Amino acid sequence: MKMWSEGLGRMELVVDFSHYRVVGEEGDTVIEGITDEPVKWEFTARFREDDIPGLLNIFFKPTTLLFILKNVKVLFRFLFEKLFMRERYREVSAE
Repeated sequence: MKMWSEGLGRMELVVDFSHYRVVGEEGDTVIEGITDEPVKWEFTARFREDDIPGLLNIFFKPTTLLFILKNVKVLFRFLFEKLFMRERYREVSAE
């Protein structure tokens, strides 16, 4: 996944969401990871209860559902790899 922020100028950060850590913290879900390119930066995304409607709104948009349907083979590959190739989806380590 490529992420961009106006504060980064033209730089795009590359994040591999197959390597991340999810923890529960004070009733929130926290995703921690490290960007891959062009620099290694630690990032944190905190999701709260009031974020659920917005996340579901994104998921159920026709564009998102069509994207998932067009790439359904990736879903099946993920399920296979998650079951039988667990190293591919190991949690991130800041070390």
